[in-house]
Amino acid sequence: MHGKRLPRELSLLLGRSFDRKVLSNVILRSLRQFPVEPIVDDIVSLAMIRVLEVDKLVEEHNKELTTDELIELHCVSQQEVMEEEVTAKQQSSSAIREILKAWGNCCILTRETSP
Repeated sequence: MHGKRLPRELSLLLGRSFDRKVLSNVILRSLRQFPVEPIVDDIVSLAMIRVLEVDKLVEEHNKELTTDELIELHCVSQQEVMEEEVTAKQQSSSAIREILKAWGNCCILTRETSP
């Protein structure tokens, strides 16, 4: 059992090399089983679809808005801002009411429990 052994680093290197060769052979066999042309055609067609989608988005983005469309967009955004402000005021009013109610309850409890 005391025969010559490979140094640890060398055995790891050979192991990695062996793994790469096996992996390369598996990949080559797989590529031979599946013709490359249909795969390339699929890739090209998918790329063309993506280009058309991007072109459509760019076209929509580049459209200039008319004055009426800009005014309408401005009015809609202003209306949304006003609705948010009203909602915030309503929420703060109800919060104040709840705080006052709780304070009132505290005052009542204090009167009832104090001698």
